Amino acid sequence: MSGDDRTTRARIIEEVCERIAGGESVAQCFADPGDGYCSEKTFWRWIGADKGLLALYEVAISVRGLYYGEKVSSFGFAKPERIATAFGTRIDPGWVQLQKIKSDDCKWIAARMAPKKYGDRTILAGDAD
Repeated sequence: MSGDDRTTRARIIEEVCERIAGGESVAQCFADPGDGYCSEKTFWRWIGADKGLLALYEVAISVRGLYYGEKVSSFGFAKPERIATAFGTRIDPGWVQLQKIKSDDCKWIAARMAPKKYGDRTILAGDAD
């Protein structure tokens, strides 16, 4: 493999990992690929063949967990949407449910991506730390 191929591969992997760290999934990254992206299948093959690239991907996954963990608090502080009624306005119960679903989804993702920080268990089985 030439040096240019390695540089291109590293650039693509870094761009995808940056997007992953910002909350996107690999599938989302390749549904709207950047310039000169490879296929999703090629991305997985590259990750599987290079421990350094795999480590970069694993860091991006952990950071994505932190991203979603921090995002949870934004739902609690959002100004509620209101609906008009015959007696004035009130908080829209559909909006409240949507915020709850978003919060629960973010908590679930954070617990899976960053289990040491956001997981339910305080001690992970077999973990030396």
